[in-house]
Amino acid sequence: MAALVVLCVSLLIVTLDNTILNVALPTLVKELGATTTQLQWIVDADALAFAGLMLVSGSSADRFGRRRVFTGGLAVFGAASAWAAYSGSVGMLIAARAGMGVGAAMMMPATLSIAAGAALVFAALPARPRADAPDQAGTRRRE
Repeated sequence: MAALVVLCVSLLIVTLDNTILNVALPTLVKELGATTTQLQWIVDADALAFAGLMLVSGSSADRFGRRRVFTGGLAVFGAASAWAAYSGSVGMLIAARAGMGVGAAMMMPATLSIAAGAALVFAALPARPRADAPDQAGTRRRE
């Protein structure tokens, strides 16, 4: 159960990141003097790296282990996020956002396969007997 919570929180952080960035765009224009083209790169650098490395990360997770790739992706995403928070120029921010996309690409396939593995474990558990439910007439049916 704890593993499922960690997986859900990590995916929440990845998806929440884009929402936070969209809210911060006016501040980036004011603080860093970003142009419209640079804003587009700031937003899309993450998605470009994420989409480009998703399949590679999935095969890496199969080869080197799901948890290892997931924790590596979490570390890369966290480090790139800290780099983005302290970046002093638009170029540094775009590079940090691309690094965040790399980390997210490492986390996503591993997350899905770990969650699928957890679902298989739960499916393999013995089934609990179901309680008899009354039918429409209020009587209980036994099969």
